[in-house]
Amino acid sequence: VDDYFGFASTIYVPDLTAATLTYPLTPTEIGGMVYNALHGQLIVAVLEADPNQGQVVTYDVSGTVFGPGQATSSPRLRTLVQAQNGMDTITIAYVKRTTTSNTPASGGGTNSGLSATGFMRSAAATNEGMLFVTADSEDPASPQQAFLIRSTSSTAITSLSCTTFAQAVVGASGDGSRVVIVPSGTSGSNVFHYRALNSQLSDTGLDFSHGGSLREPALDRSGNRIILSNTTATNVYDGGYQLLGTLPATTRAYVLNSAGTRAYTYDSAGELREFDVSATTNGGVYAQIGVGIPVGDPGNGALKMIVTPDDGTVFIAGVAGIVVQGVP
Repeated sequence: VDDYFGFASTIYVPDLTAATLTYPLTPTEIGGMVYNALHGQLIVAVLEADPNQGQVVTYDVSGTVFGPGQATSSPRLRTLVQAQNGMDTITIAYVKRTTTSNTPASGGGTNSGLSATGFMRSAAATNEGMLFVTADSEDPASPQQAFLIRSTSSTAITSLSCTTFAQAVVGASGDGSRVVIVPSGTSGSNVFHYRALNSQLSDTGLDFSHGGSLREPALDRSGNRIILSNTTATNVYDGGYQLLGTLPATTRAYVLNSAGTRAYTYDSAGELREFDVSATTNGGVYAQIGVGIPVGDPGNGALKMIVTPDDGTVFIAGVAGIVVQGVP
């Protein structure tokens, strides 16, 4: 694994045993999930109906099997991301500013750009040592902004204003060079992207929204393959946001391998499926490779799906549990 500064390290990922992991409590939403290969840990942000509550649940690997989840209370938890150094996990609080004070963002700094009804929504780590964070609002008529936050100090140093960011979700390339921002469609529907190389936020011109599904974009390591999805379409794009093909409309969760040649999906039939997204489509639709693998049920609602750095195991998290499964 190499980082932005040119350092390289070798990590070992065991052939993890297929399982469905349970939570210490029943969540209402999964805020985020990371696999820390250096420490052999799966870490999940478990959200409750009361935003003042929340837990960070950690599952440690012993051999090839995950042990029971160990919960740490994290009030007002919103999500979590893994820093580009591959070692640190950063929690993002459900930060809300009142009309009389600014609430610190994840341990420090202030959210001077947030309105009285604003709170943090989604986050991704860049390879410049920053977090790209979008904000949301309890008032649909008050779209929020995006922020760059220095991950080492949690101090907001740049406010990136864009009125299309109501309920926006984000995803980053594996190398942290690109962040894709997908709006809900309630206030404009163009996809934006942020490039870490020149710290530039720009409109891609692509009209696509998650439509309230909160499905996050999935990117390969370099950002040359991108999956965008809502409840009616799951599309695959190249790095220039040109449509390459589509995945089945029954897709509920998805992830790309590091090279951007394979897409792994979880669908409404409860199966893990594989698609070659480097191949030519048939009438614009990618053909499935082989047969699907029946897996456990992660639950209803929005799902989180990630893959290990060796592209060997996927994790699918929902309110009912976390599916651990080797790729087809």
